Amino acid sequence: MERDAPLDMHAHVCPHCRHLYKLFADVWRVLLDPFLSGAQGATASDAAEGFAYLMHRTKELLESGPQDTACAMRLMWYNIKQTKKYTRYKHSTLKIFERHLAGELEASRQRSVAVASVADRKIRRR
Repeated sequence: MERDAPLDMHAHVCPHCRHLYKLFADVWRVLLDPFLSGAQGATASDAAEGFAYLMHRTKELLESGPQDTACAMRLMWYNIKQTKKYTRYKHSTLKIFERHLAGELEASRQRSVAVASVADRKIRRR
């Protein structure tokens, strides 16, 4: 994970999560951070492959059972935290996700304008 952010309590007691946190941090450091920061030599292909890998591992955890769900949720939180550094919305995405995890918010069934435009574009292409 980030050097200045300690692992949460779940990761301290779960060696599987500790390993995944370190793996996710390495993927961010080597593939995603350089591309999102505009570093020379960083490619969209490498960043996309790294992101796909992170999502695949998170999906595996969610499907593997309740004991790994906590780890998957913390890894999603970590990915949102890492991603928000590159957006203008520095606080809202993480706060909304945290409130949703705490049960303070219900998921909206309505799509945002941005999500709707991407989804509609994809449907029209088929």
